[in-house]
Formats: sequence, C-alpha cells, structure tokens
Amino acid sequence: MQLKNTARYTMKYLKNIKILLFIIVFLPLFIYGETKKTNSDHIIKKEDSFINWSKLTITTVGNGAFPFFTENYEVARLKSEKTAEINACNKIYRAFTQIIFSEKETIDSLLKSNEDRSKLKDTICSRIIKTDTQTFSDGSSDIYFSFDMDVVLKSFSNFVVPEEMVTSTESFEGNEPLLVIKIPKKTKYEPALFPKIISKSGQIIYSYPLLNSEIRNRGISVKYYRDINIIKDKKYIKINSVEIKNKTDIVISDKDLDLLKKSLSSDTLKKGDVVIINN
Repeated sequence: MQLKNTARYTMKYLKNIKILLFIIVFLPLFIYGETKKTNSDHIIKKEDSFINWSKLTITTVGNGAFPFFTENYEVARLKSEKTAEINACNKIYRAFTQIIFSEKETIDSLLKSNEDRSKLKDTICSRIIKTDTQTFSDGSSDIYFSFDMDVVLKSFSNFVVPEEMVTSTESFEGNEPLLVIKIPKKTKYEPALFPKIISKSGQIIYSYPLLNSEIRNRGISVKYYRDINIIKDKKYIKINSVEIKNKTDIVISDKDLDLLKKSLSSDTLKKGDVVIINN
C-alpha cells in the first residue's frame, strides 16, 4: 500500500516537473511571438516569402537536398548550399514579380519580354544576401536569404503609363504635412508600389501619373507601417479609408477630400508624402 502511494506521489511530482519545464521552455517563445505581432514593420506573406513593406526587403528560406552520390562530403555540402541559394532566388523572384505596381498591374505584367524577366531574375539573384544557415544530419541545408528591393525598384523608371491612366487633380493649398491614411482593421488590403487614392464620388486624388518624375523613378510612392506612433514626431493629417477597391485602390470620403483641399498643397501629393497605416 505504502509502495503504491509512493509511486503515485512520484508520478504526480514528475507531472508537475513536466508542466514547469513546459512553461519555462514555451513561455519565452509565446512572449516573443506576441512582441513580434506588435512590431511596427508592415510584413506580409507572399507564398514562401515575406515582404517587409516598411524596410522594402524580401526574406525567404532556400532548401537544398544533399547529393548522396557525391564522394567528397565537402563538395556535396557546397552543392547542397548552392541548390538552396537557387531555390531562394526563385522564391524571391516570384514574390517580387507578384507585387502590384499600380491598379492591378503587377511587376511581371509590366515586363515586356522573357528577356526582361531573365535580366530581372539575374539581377535579383546577384543581390540576395545570405543571413543564416541551418545544416541537418542528413546533409541537407536550409539557408536564409534577404533581398533589398530598393535598388531594383529604381530601375523601373522606364515604365510606360497608358494614356487612359493619365488624369488631372484639383489644386490643393496650404502647408505640406504628411498625408496619413489608416486602413480599418480586418479590411483586406494589398500593398502596391503606387496605390490609387480616390474619393467616394470618384475623383482621383493620387495615382502614378500625378507624381513627379523623381518619385516615379524611386520605384515606390508611399510608406507602409502598422503603427502610427512611428511617425509621432512628424506633422501629418490623418484620415480613414472608407472602402478598398480592386485590392489596392483606397477610397476616402468626400468630407475628407474637402479637408485635404484646405490642408494640403499639391506638392504633398506630387512628392509622394503619403503614409499608409495597415494593421
């Protein structure tokens, strides 16, 4: 009887130890995960890659299988890492070319030929940076890569704007604070390099053709963040979007349009001084 009680207490003790160990191991991970969720960077998943719209980077993991029929282990390891690099390059290229340029047009749709696509892919592959390597017991490897979009985006200055996209806007008078547009929570919005902003009545306030050439040449016209506190030291006017059309077109109310006419200069919009907060 005493032996049974001892065994029962021992099992109870071990169970409590397991619970304690579970808390010690997983609580920091949970806290880290929660901290990561509140990060100000605007990060979205694009297939197997992640686009950080705040820092204009793409990150992914390249997978490399171990070539077992290679006699030399070191040569096999290098081949595995090269395979992982090629795999990562393909993933980043796919994520980059799926980015919406403006009004449903993706970067891929603006490339005129397969030769242009090949040149772009070569450029991307030559610019990816290895940030970490994880090698497994079977010889395979996962290699983490990062790609800075900024330089490549600047090469898109030769895009031709269709005539029907060219429009005009009423002049805005006043100072030049930032225009901040907040996308309501739970609203599906896909970032674009040159989003279109229109009023409820249909007036186009902001679009690619309206920007000056300097902004067009830098490849992106707005900044994306999750938290407005990141610009708390800046002067800005904040309005809310009332609707999203075509995944990327931002609709504002006519009342807010009147506010912008009184508060912003036309240079604010032409220079791309626009911040989009998307939670």
